[in-house]
Amino acid sequence: KDSEKTTLKSVSTSYPVITIEPYSDTKLYPATITVDFGASPVNVSAENGTTVKVTGKVIFTKSAPFLLKGSEQRASFSNFTLNGFKVEGTISWTNQGRVGSNESWVFNRVASLKFTSPAGWVHEQSSDFDFDFVAGFEDIMPGNAVIEVTGTVTGESSNREIYNHVVNSKKPVVFKEGCKWAVKGEVLLTNNSGSFILDFGDGKCDNIATIRRQDGVGGVYTFTMQ
Repeated sequence: KDSEKTTLKSVSTSYPVITIEPYSDTKLYPATITVDFGASPVNVSAENGTTVKVTGKVIFTKSAPFLLKGSEQRASFSNFTLNGFKVEGTISWTNQGRVGSNESWVFNRVASLKFTSPAGWVHEQSSDFDFDFVAGFEDIMPGNAVIEVTGTVTGESSNREIYNHVVNSKKPVVFKEGCKWAVKGEVLLTNNSGSFILDFGDGKCDNIATIRRQDGVGGVYTFTMQ
């Protein structure tokens, strides 16, 4: 039907221009949403109150509603820059449905990204994480969600600095709704200087974390997260 091929654009003549295809009462998925910031830098307010300059397009594709098992939501970039840094690659979220003996909802996030600075410095990063909602996902009242995160992230920069960060299922990083910081779990950080363990604590909501060498050499260093 012609109505299923309708393209909806934002009525504003200023950027960003948002395009939704298709836009119809009879067919909503699969859908493509394009956010076009134009070729000239556009000032955008970030969540922390700062202003960033953005150009290019972010293209979102949605295979089905986010809460439907097997659905995928994907973001890609076209000539996209953020404060002069070019961003390339994709980020995708897939609903894995109910998983494990407790049948908690799990969402998988996979990203493959490349960042290029105005000076030509390049940083490439790949990640694969599972977000396991072990509590509170289906609660009517908000405030009880608990999320366990496991997975890996690897990266390499122009100067051959290589790193690998791992969060395994024995000590997942835990987030609780209403707390700004991770409250529990460990991350194994490996780079050209060695391997280190980042520890977020024992479940208390605070901005305190520790880091130590995996081989036990040296002490344990405590720092505050911002």
